[in-house]
This record gives sequence, structure tokens and C-alpha cells, in this order.
Amino acid sequence: MNDTNITSPENFRMLCDLRAELEIFAVRQICKKNDRAWVEAQFTPILKRLLKATKEHDSAAFTKEDQVLHKTIIELANLPVLKSIWETVWETLARFHRESFSKYWPDLRILMREHEYLINTICSCDLSAAEDGVRNHLQAIWFRIAQKEDETQLQTSPLSRAVSYISFNLQHPLILNQIAGEIAFTSAGHLSKLFKDRYGKSFQSYVQEMRLDKAATLLQQTDLPISTIAHRVGYQDISRFGQHFKRRFEKTPNQWRQHTREKTG
Repeated sequence: MNDTNITSPENFRMLCDLRAELEIFAVRQICKKNDRAWVEAQFTPILKRLLKATKEHDSAAFTKEDQVLHKTIIELANLPVLKSIWETVWETLARFHRESFSKYWPDLRILMREHEYLINTICSCDLSAAEDGVRNHLQAIWFRIAQKEDETQLQTSPLSRAVSYISFNLQHPLILNQIAGEIAFTSAGHLSKLFKDRYGKSFQSYVQEMRLDKAATLLQQTDLPISTIAHRVGYQDISRFGQHFKRRFEKTPNQWRQHTREKTG
């Protein structure tokens, strides 16, 4: 298998999804060890080298460490068959890996944020957080590459690019000017108008509702602590999260969790 087999965005997406599932499986094995000190020892040196490459604007060094990071995730699972399949998928996507950093992320700080979040979730040894970290990381990268590879086939627009990016990155700060310039490729004023015209609300209101809707889903479907869920959707202030959640759903997070489970139970 080689990169000439990728003939459409759909095939590329399938390979990205397969790679995500392989790395999620590996992360499960890592989290089962439940040894944060050991996991941090494996990934902290990689994180430091990625940060160094970012500060020096060294795309080649960043590309190299990106491969080291993902290869380490697979190798720590200690499953030869998993590693063999992953290496085949990685090589198939090799052209995109080589091009992506300079072509799609001229400012490595955006990509560094994705990698730092991924490493932090794995080092937490929180299985749910780590799985989300891997999935969100690769979905965000797929979206960024695919929408630039073939904008016509994907029928993207500044608004759809922004909305997709937001949905994959709720755990990060989401700033209108940054998303407009680096993701939607338009002005902040124009993007703000697009949100108002399409959704009848401001960019900030849209982001807040997306965060709260994802939190509501996590409250219903998981047993994660409320503080963890708040952080997962981008709230650092738990009290503020509770206030916003009650305003939107007319229930506290605890009340919502109990109410939705009673309905489905």
C-alpha cells in the first residue's frame, strides 16, 4: 500500500479514521497500566522537543517529533500486529504527513496546541479523556488537511470550516480573530456576520452553546466528574460552567445527569 492509493477525500478520511482507531486501542493499553509517572516519562521528552521546534519555527523537526509521538503511542501498547497495521497506514499517508506542517500550519503554534492537549490527556491515564484526545486530535488534522486538499469536493465555506473546527476543538480557547484568519480564511467581521445570518447569534454565543451541548451529552453518557467535563468542553472556571449550564438547560449539571438517566432508564 502506498500514498497513490488515496484517490479521494473519502478514502483519505477512511484511512485517518482507521489510524485513529488503532491509536485509541493503543491508548487503552497504556491507560490500563495506570502509572502516570511512567507514562509522563515516555511523553514529556517528546513534548519538550515539540515545544522547541515550535519556538524555532522548525517544521522539519516538528514533523520528525510528530512521527515519534504517534509511533511511541503504538509501541507502548506492545502489540506487534497493531504496530504492523499502524505502520502500513502511516506509510500510506506519508505524503500528507510530509506536506501538512508547512502547507496547512504555517504557524506551528496552532498545531502545537493540538499535540500538547493530546499528550496531556494520555498522561492523565484517564481512559475516556485519552480516547477523546486521540479522536479529536486526528479529526482536527483530517479536517484541516482535507478541506485544503479538495475544497470543491468537500463543499466547504468559511462558515463550515469554522463550525467544523469549533466542534473538534471545544477543549481549547476559541478566538474569533484566530479562527477567522487561520481556519476560515476570512476577516473576523465577515465570519461574525456569517454566524449571525445563519444561526441568529454571535460567534461567542454559538461556541458557548456547543460547549454546553457537549457537556450535556457527557453528563448523560459518562460517569466523569463534573469538573472533568467542564474542562473537557473548555471551561476552566467550574462555577461559571454551572451558571451557564443552568441558564441553558434550567437544571444544574447534577440535576441534568439524574433527569436524563431517569428518562432513559
